[in-house]
Amino acid sequence: VLRALLTLGAALKDMPPPEAIIARNPEMLMLAARARQRWPEAALVYEVLDIHRMMLGDGPRPRAMRALERRLLRGASLVLTSSPGFIREYFEPFGQTTAPIRLVENKCFFPGAALPPTQPGPRDGPLRIGWFGILRCAWTLDCLDRITRAEPGRYRIVLRGKPAADQLPDFAEVVAANPDMVFEGPYRAPEDLPAIYADVDLAFLIDRYDAGQNSDWLLPNRLYEGCRHGAVPVVLTGTEVARTLAA
Repeated sequence: VLRALLTLGAALKDMPPPEAIIARNPEMLMLAARARQRWPEAALVYEVLDIHRMMLGDGPRPRAMRALERRLLRGASLVLTSSPGFIREYFEPFGQTTAPIRLVENKCFFPGAALPPTQPGPRDGPLRIGWFGILRCAWTLDCLDRITRAEPGRYRIVLRGKPAADQLPDFAEVVAANPDMVFEGPYRAPEDLPAIYADVDLAFLIDRYDAGQNSDWLLPNRLYEGCRHGAVPVVLTGTEVARTLAA
């Protein structure tokens, strides 16, 4: 970030003035604030899709990070966020901004596309549970592994997406050792969504990677993708996902 700040002026010198500058995380917000010094008429928009753990807590580092964010947001025209949980649990209690906050959920956007066909009735064989997306929650992997081992043959766990090797170093070993669990690699969105969700009965949406914080507050893409394509969501009581489905 420091290197980018030092070279930002040269990188932007030939660009025409923008109407808006959009930053997605605190690091990008620093760059956006510097760019706005060059174009003071541009609107500064801050997009928040997650609340990183470095921003939370009472220690000196998170307090300093929140103070920096508040300072940078003094000139913001708008904050965009994907979940009401982020507003209720973070922006309001910490007083991070006085700018308007607009909720823009991660809903599927397929203009002109017809809704997928309704899923048929119960299929023969084991109940198929899909865990899709960025696979980084060790609790979820262990939970799904335990479920299948408790009742062999009753469930079939289908994993798709990108496993986070730093968080799940034993991912390949766990899957290989479980005959009721299969990893079918990455997928393309939206091209592959109808096929991968048609292949499962339930979409597993429980995430405990940042339990009590971001994991409880977010509304993930797979909530909207799974519901659109007919997979019944599996959620955890007390989370924003559960509140949204109960509304």
